[in-house]
Amino acid sequence: MKKLTAMIFISILIFLTSCSGNNTENSEEKSVQDAKKFIEEMYRDLDLGEIRFGDIYRDYFADESKQIITEKDYISEKNPEFKEIMDKKKSVSSIETNVEKEYDNGISKLSTKLIYSVDGKQTEKNCVDYVMIQNGKCKYLYNGLLSRKVYNMTEENESNKVHAQNAVVYKGVDGITVEMNFQNDTLSIFSFGYEKGAVFSIKTSEGEFSNVLDSPKRLESDGSLKISSKFDGVFGNPLRIEIKNIYTLDVKEQPIESGEGFNYAVLLQ
Repeated sequence: MKKLTAMIFISILIFLTSCSGNNTENSEEKSVQDAKKFIEEMYRDLDLGEIRFGDIYRDYFADESKQIITEKDYISEKNPEFKEIMDKKKSVSSIETNVEKEYDNGISKLSTKLIYSVDGKQTEKNCVDYVMIQNGKCKYLYNGLLSRKVYNMTEENESNKVHAQNAVVYKGVDGITVEMNFQNDTLSIFSFGYEKGAVFSIKTSEGEFSNVLDSPKRLESDGSLKISSKFDGVFGNPLRIEIKNIYTLDVKEQPIESGEGFNYAVLLQ
């Protein structure tokens, strides 16, 4: 009788464990499907004119995202990007969303293809969005970013010709993004990169990593310039930033410096 009771007890445990595992899988699958539906409905409501980008910020954004970008800046960023799609003459014929990646922390990366027509001409727009579960509800995670921090800087060489005002580091689910704001208080014109983009490097607690910017960037006399670069798959605490291949331009728009130009490097605190 004791053996029979023990066998029954073990069978119940196995059954409950199996059910628990299925529930977990079903819950994860439901979260992914909820995220997909959330994004598709967002674009559909935008298309129908039922919501605007201000509504997305106020009602859709995760708490983390509201700490990273303001409503005004988000609207200013998105309105030009979606100007053609939001035009009254357009007609969206298809909104297709697919889940690209799932993260351990319940965040999903999704890609959406919008097919629309303007004056009878069909066009496609591809969008990438992130969704997280917050208080049991789907919320929009702006650019997959989780935090923003402004670092104090110490220049490695104070005699450098250019100077950054600050260094901002965004930590996200895919890696980190570094943003630097330069101000030119001289009469010279500088070019970050010349025939190709400058090299943007970062040292973190996990190692050193580099990107080449898409194109050269000009820093005009008495002007300002924002430079940013995303380091995919890079995490850890940032320690040092360096930008290579900076040139001073002469009156003929030619670099004064030879070879690789000069570098600008700062230590982060």
